[in-house]
Amino acid sequence: MSGELATRRGLMVATLGIAPIAATVGLALGTGALIALGQLASLVVAGTAGAIAALAGAPLLGRASAVLALTGNLVLLYGFANVGIRAGDVAIPLTDVLLVAALPWALRGLRGPAGRRAVGWWAAFLGLGLAHLALAFPTYGVLAVRDFLIVLEASFLIVGYRLGGEGWPSVVRWLRWAYLACALYFAAFPLREWLTTVSPVVGVQRDVPLLGQYAGAGAAAIAGFFFMALLRPFGRWSLAIAGLFLAELAMFQSRGDYLAFLTAAGLVLSVAGRGGRRGRVRLALAGALFAASFVAALVLPLAPAGRLGPILPEFYAEHVATLLGREGPGAGTIRDRLEWARYTVGLVIDDPYHLLTGVGYGPSLTGGFQVTGGVPVRQPHNDYLETFARTGIPGLACFVGLLAEVFLPVLRAARHASGEDARFLWWVVTAIVPYLVIAAAQPLLAFPYGTVPLFTIAGVGLATVDRVWVGRTARG
Repeated sequence: MSGELATRRGLMVATLGIAPIAATVGLALGTGALIALGQLASLVVAGTAGAIAALAGAPLLGRASAVLALTGNLVLLYGFANVGIRAGDVAIPLTDVLLVAALPWALRGLRGPAGRRAVGWWAAFLGLGLAHLALAFPTYGVLAVRDFLIVLEASFLIVGYRLGGEGWPSVVRWLRWAYLACALYFAAFPLREWLTTVSPVVGVQRDVPLLGQYAGAGAAAIAGFFFMALLRPFGRWSLAIAGLFLAELAMFQSRGDYLAFLTAAGLVLSVAGRGGRRGRVRLALAGALFAASFVAALVLPLAPAGRLGPILPEFYAEHVATLLGREGPGAGTIRDRLEWARYTVGLVIDDPYHLLTGVGYGPSLTGGFQVTGGVPVRQPHNDYLETFARTGIPGLACFVGLLAEVFLPVLRAARHASGEDARFLWWVVTAIVPYLVIAAAQPLLAFPYGTVPLFTIAGVGLATVDRVWVGRTARG
């Protein structure tokens, strides 16, 4: 038995030793590919690659990069997604630079069974994505890379797993400040137009204000609500912050947010268990919902209006009714999504081979549709449909398999855990659900403000699952 254990440790050490080398080689290859794009681009990327390679695996760099990537994308959302390093005509997203800086450190984390299974699906998704990128890049260039980023940023699963390996309480200690910052920044939603006028301008794909960009805020607000409601990191004040998140969701006025919130809350209230220590999770959430709703009712009259209309019961009734095909606020966007979906499906089924290969990275999936200002809409506002269209049935299978493998083990563990572990795991469940639900109606996972929180939090959850499982096995 000891010989087998020694062999496994030897293989693990060998693998971990190869990881920084592989990362450095990948950076070198990427730098070489950018030579054709301009001398300045090559120098900047080469310098960044050299600095990261020199510090590869340093705990301080890896942890700081992970925390900055998650916090920036949670709080500043689309604005942070457009922060990058400019090199001539090329802009490298800061999120992806932080990912490269964190990965060598993250790859040194030990993996239990839940982590290994998820990483297996991630590796399959990554391999398929790299093959599509190699075929599409000569034709579509930066557009192909943009479509590939959902695959690359799923690597934050490994980063989150390493963070979780240090124990979830340490993650909660700094994450509470990130969600507090979210609550305060989201409260400025009525001032979003003014914020864009005073904000610095950033740009990766196009120039945008850093502040006042609230795309994707709904998923973060839902996760923040359950973070405060279930974990109570600020004691009783946590319920006031949870109420603020509810008020902000009302201001955002998004049908996907309504469905995501109800799905997450219903899952906990119906599945968390009855009686005993596990039943306390349901009671804690029910009490928090009541208290937070009271706080939200006090805060909402201070808001001048929501995104689409007044903050009145009549508005929300009409807004929800549009999901059933009725006319009302935002009904036109549903028709647009149906039209984009029909066009996207048509691209795939027109050629039987596309069921296996997809149409690849780069092509527009909406027929060249543009919004005000000439900004193109390149995907049908459904991340699952986009993955299917671009990578075919194999790509969709890898993507869904990965999402299932990061969600179901956490859900199973949450149902059987107790005490503080149960509360944390149920929060991870309620943090994952909004991203999965909203991704069917918005291009949420096409941007780092969707992928980074989803996969980082899921990685922390999987690390907790493996730690709790190992602890139960040892006690047994």
